[in-house]
Amino acid sequence: IGSRTASAFSVGDTIIRAIATTKPWSLALVGDDAGRLIVINPTDGTTAEAGTATSSVYSISLATSPDRILTAERDGSVCEWQLTGHMDQLGPGASVRAKRLRVVHRHSAAAFSVRHDSLQKRYVSGGADGKIRVTEIGTGKQTARQLTDGTIFPLCIAANRILLVAGDNHGTLWLVTGSVRPKKLQGHTDTVRTAHLSPAGDWLVSGSKDGTVRLWHVASGRVWILLQ
Repeated sequence: IGSRTASAFSVGDTIIRAIATTKPWSLALVGDDAGRLIVINPTDGTTAEAGTATSSVYSISLATSPDRILTAERDGSVCEWQLTGHMDQLGPGASVRAKRLRVVHRHSAAAFSVRHDSLQKRYVSGGADGKIRVTEIGTGKQTARQLTDGTIFPLCIAANRILLVAGDNHGTLWLVTGSVRPKKLQGHTDTVRTAHLSPAGDWLVSGSKDGTVRLWHVASGRVWILLQ
């Protein structure tokens, strides 16, 4: 960002579905349509195939530690993986591996998003079944909540507040806080593809298939900035 330079890297001929950055190694982790997990070193463009999921990887998120990641997959499974190897010296012949540790939980249809909620110590995912599924990290207790009759695509969680936002294929943004009835933000006219909350949960930015980007004031539900 500081140098305002951009780079492009080739990781194969399949569709890239998910990307995340890993800490503290400053690497990019990509999931593709073939289920491959590929690690990229942005400084020199070197890549290493770390592992393979059982189906297309639609979302990647960091888990409870820097060497753990979560994946949401086309077959509905949400999985936890461990990264091992010399991730600070990625290059030709580098040994970087992703080992699947467990299936955290499953959706009845494709899982499109997964997040680690560090504040409430849980893993949260959304999918084509219209449900938010939750697994508590300490106890393993699982719960599910039906939000929509459509598909949940993005999920985002406030870092310093109990607030989760999900976007669906109807253009609706769902604000979930504990057991309170979810609040709806409506304005998009097509699928919500991405959503991000400010750390305090005061502001929400969303992008939709309708061609607009909206900045929302969460408390009032008003759109403060509309880009189209």
